[in-house]
Amino acid sequence: MSQDPSLRINLSYELTPGIRWYLIGWGICWTLGLTLWIALGYHDSFLVLNRQHVPWLDVLMPHLTHLGDGYLIGGLLAIWAVRKDKALLVCLLLTMLLLVLLINNVGKSWLFDGWWRPPLIFGQKGIDIHYITLAGERFKSFPSGHSASAGAIGFWYVWTLRKKPLWVALGISFLALLAAYSRVYIGVHFLGDIVVGSMVGVAVAYGLWRWAYPWLEHRLAQVSQQYDSWIQTLVFLIWLLILYLLIEQHYL
Repeated sequence: MSQDPSLRINLSYELTPGIRWYLIGWGICWTLGLTLWIALGYHDSFLVLNRQHVPWLDVLMPHLTHLGDGYLIGGLLAIWAVRKDKALLVCLLLTMLLLVLLINNVGKSWLFDGWWRPPLIFGQKGIDIHYITLAGERFKSFPSGHSASAGAIGFWYVWTLRKKPLWVALGISFLALLAAYSRVYIGVHFLGDIVVGSMVGVAVAYGLWRWAYPWLEHRLAQVSQQYDSWIQTLVFLIWLLILYLLIEQHYL
């Protein structure tokens, strides 16, 4: 017995113009970054880019780099999503949880434990770099967590604001790319760190948007309001897990 087509649920979305241009922008930058990385190497590609600096960007970049603080920028979007889009809220939490696991626990603490940041590497070699930061940075470098967060959270902002004019998505794309590049500019990450980190971030966000978000949106729309407290409790527990993983990574 065939199902009435009108009753079928579409559990996928078409790429919006904003998402399409967001992915194109990252794709172009990844291509350029990989080309430079392969041509010059992991260390020298950093030196070439890091030595390109001007006074007014020296003032701006240490602040712009915080756009890659996914737990801050993503948290602002999550506050909006609590009442407006529960599927988006769950996906944001899953995004941050997966990035903590992949970038911090698997990447920096396991696979690439001995990959140190530029100030330590070049300091040992007696090579001066352009290093400006408003706060102390930790030692482990690969891959870049800020770049991963910028790529992932930028994706969700573009999706959330999909009904806005295209220039809004282009502006978000530019800021996300700039946040990732700022890590090289201020001297705290290598080019390879931000290329791989941003790839992981965008891939995680795209995967959740493509396969998890439509299903969650459909399922949560059927949930009665009497279960809202259970959903909020689950969200709170996921937040606690994320915070625990971060604290364990950096302090325990």
